[in-house]
Amino acid sequence: MKKLLKQSLNKKIGLFALGSSFFILGAPLVLSSCWLTDWLNKNNNSNNKGNAENHNPIYYNQRYDLTTKQKNPNYKVGELTFVEYPYAKKSDGTYLYFFGSQGLKQLSQKFLEKANFGPEITEIKEVTINKNYDKTIDTNQLNGFYTPHNNEIALFTKHIVANGTRYVDWSYETIDKKVNMVLPTLIHEYTHHIANIYNNSGKKTDLNYYSPNDENGLVYKMKNSLGQIDDRVAENYTNNKKFVDEFREALNYKHHTTYDEKLLANSDLFDNNNVFRTISSWELFEWANIKDTKINPITFSKFANNFDFQNYTWNNRYSPLQFQGRVSLNRVEYLYSFEELIPREFLKMTYNPDVEGISLSGENTLWFYDAWSKPYVSAYGEDIIRNGIRYIVSPNWVFDTQLKMFKNANGEIPFSNLVKYQNLKKLFKAYVDLMGYGLPISYMGNSKTLALDNNVATDLKSTNFGGYLKSSQVDMSNQQYLRIGNKDYKISIFKNNFVAKPEYVNYTISKSNMFNPHSLLGYENYEYSYITEPIQTSTVFQNYFGSKFDVKLWTDKNNNKQFDVGEEVSQFNNVKNYTRLNEIKRSIINLRKYLETNSVSEGLNRSYKLDLTSDDGINYKYKLMKY
Repeated sequence: MKKLLKQSLNKKIGLFALGSSFFILGAPLVLSSCWLTDWLNKNNNSNNKGNAENHNPIYYNQRYDLTTKQKNPNYKVGELTFVEYPYAKKSDGTYLYFFGSQGLKQLSQKFLEKANFGPEITEIKEVTINKNYDKTIDTNQLNGFYTPHNNEIALFTKHIVANGTRYVDWSYETIDKKVNMVLPTLIHEYTHHIANIYNNSGKKTDLNYYSPNDENGLVYKMKNSLGQIDDRVAENYTNNKKFVDEFREALNYKHHTTYDEKLLANSDLFDNNNVFRTISSWELFEWANIKDTKINPITFSKFANNFDFQNYTWNNRYSPLQFQGRVSLNRVEYLYSFEELIPREFLKMTYNPDVEGISLSGENTLWFYDAWSKPYVSAYGEDIIRNGIRYIVSPNWVFDTQLKMFKNANGEIPFSNLVKYQNLKKLFKAYVDLMGYGLPISYMGNSKTLALDNNVATDLKSTNFGGYLKSSQVDMSNQQYLRIGNKDYKISIFKNNFVAKPEYVNYTISKSNMFNPHSLLGYENYEYSYITEPIQTSTVFQNYFGSKFDVKLWTDKNNNKQFDVGEEVSQFNNVKNYTRLNEIKRSIINLRKYLETNSVSEGLNRSYKLDLTSDDGINYKYKLMKY
């Protein structure tokens, strides 16, 4: 596994490897400028050596006191924990940090404002910045990655301040700029986390999920540097059916039985050998995700016949930056894999830069000058630039303005009659429903991040539940509890966030201009999420397994820690929530795919599914069953 990691990351092809020890999703560096030649040296400490190790970290929102091992009383549930390591050490012994304490605080605040998250945020143990790994992972080649086996997100900024082995002291640069450079990567990696919990972790026997052998199932095709696919990953690969279908519909990634030039861009957009001149986005999707035997023969021939020797590029005449090198088959299989499209398409739809509008050059929104005056393209900017900015060269897009101007290879305007926000609504709904928005219990975890011991076996001995609440159900002045059956569990409540843009360029930078599930989809407002305290899995099994039970939310108004008359706020098992659970078509489970792929027996033995059932269509009960 370590050999695989080293080879894949160093080749900058990205990685989705769910193997013998862990599962890592990377955001590689792939862009460079063809015309930005201003390489002025802004160095004011060019002799700094990048030899800092994993010591002297600074923290934001620590869960536990490192000395006492007790929970930090100032820890804010619903916010991420950040750990930043120095990227270099000056000759006078001073450590250099990319963000620093104030920068970490601002990064956290901007994440809460611009990301989409619910109760699953509590499963992220920490976000590390510039953490050093062993030599099997070349962190100078990565913006970030996410590892589900320990629920960590790793971000890297050394390449922003480095020129070879020299590191600049960039403390003079504004925090705003640094946050805007890195925040899209953080949201990208967090969306991998969302996908891991809600989209990928279902079993092949679960009717809510596609397996590779299903008629509309997707397959795992990404190869390592040896040209091999991990059989365990491919065999256990699943995706939520509803999400896959709605995602493909909204982004024109639908399967076509015959070649259709409607989705191929007109050649007048290109003045070079752009891949979209002859290959449409749905064909790229098919090649990366569909069984070879099901791919349209015309499409198959485009990739199977010496694709790597066609010298394709991503470049078009409207892009302010040019991509470096040709488009390789490995790169297509990475970028258009469903695993990688989930965060990329989500970022395109939801991320709103902190700059009014986007200039023709895209500077300070899509790309930035780094500490050495080299162009640095953000995780958000890379996909926007590939798609053309002013005129899209590919219809995997949800915004009306550009779709209605899209001209295909036949000179037609196929999306000219779109209903307003039609595709945007479809895609936003797909993500919002996947995350269980509006369900009072939408999430079940294994309390991994709430345990002091990082040992997986220990972590799996407890579980917790989470979901969504209306503001009218929340009382921030008193402790609230979830009564499951006749047992009471404390809950921690926090604000969630769900946003989407009306246009890919949002000229009015304010939260009020952004869509939410209520304003775009007509859903009721559920502004809050909660998470229960850890519950011993053995207790869950003894009290609830195989039985039917009620779940109630109540407020301890008199602070006596007892459920008294008049303290009930809401009963969760009702027809409304039963209907919503059936609408989202996603199982509430504590299984995580890495447990199944790696045959972690304790994790599999402690895997459960929570369901809401009714025998008569009148009375509704929750039921916990083995999964």
